[in-house]
Amino acid sequence: MELRRCIAARGPALLGLAALAFAAQASGQRPELWLLPRELRLEEPPHPVPPGAPHLVALPAPGARGHVLFLHGWRSCARAVLYAGPTRCARGLAAQPGMGLGTAHLAAESRTTLLVPQLAFRARDGSAGRFVRRGYAEALIDDVAPELGAARGLPVIVMAHSAGYEAALSVLHRGDLGTRVAAVVLFDALYGGTEAFLAWARAHPAGELISVHGRGRTERESRRLRTRARAAGLPVATALAGEARVRTIATTAAHGDVPAAHLASMLRHLAASGRLAAHGAGAPGDGSGAEGASSP
Repeated sequence: MELRRCIAARGPALLGLAALAFAAQASGQRPELWLLPRELRLEEPPHPVPPGAPHLVALPAPGARGHVLFLHGWRSCARAVLYAGPTRCARGLAAQPGMGLGTAHLAAESRTTLLVPQLAFRARDGSAGRFVRRGYAEALIDDVAPELGAARGLPVIVMAHSAGYEAALSVLHRGDLGTRVAAVVLFDALYGGTEAFLAWARAHPAGELISVHGRGRTERESRRLRTRARAAGLPVATALAGEARVRTIATTAAHGDVPAAHLASMLRHLAASGRLAAHGAGAPGDGSGAEGASSP
């Protein structure tokens, strides 16, 4: 995969209200270059996008020690995931509320980049696109790393919201990241693929699997995950405290607000746990297990 650089760094004047809100919340001072998001276009994007929309929106980090790969759910766009405030996903489209994950990510001070690839563009579609291709995830992350001032081969935290769990399963079992995946965090996203996520956890003893769930199906699947993990001999917890390989954490946040409400605390926990330091480029491993069921 060959990276085409569309935008290296766009200032607030060009990004409009979304970036102004982002910059204001990210820092009380004039942001340095590394604080500014990058909007990138790829030779082989995960999904098709309208003209003018980026294939991937990223937030660099100085001295990055890892990457956060965030996989969005239905009816979303990468810009609206990262920016706060009214955000235009592409030219000619009305602005929509931004999730503001860039601000939450900066607040965690985890020294990780934030990578938000564009999956199905504002569609009721949770398909993984090119992430189903063997090695695509590794190639994408390592191709964009130099653009963000980061080294290739860094550890990766895979995060998914809602229907993004389908892409997460493809990343884990076909992405060729192997032991580089330090953790998987599902933000109200465990709608299916429970056995496949558990298979990844069993095959990667240094990794951590976290499901932050609301009510309904994700709660039932999280309860099932706890039961199956205990039966497999994996330490389980229902909070961030203590040692555990699998965690299921209840939230009162609305479904669409779960990532913004919990992303910073998840990153602080994982940074403090030493999992980023314990992972690195290793032999690729694809785990085992079937892909997930249909998305919510």
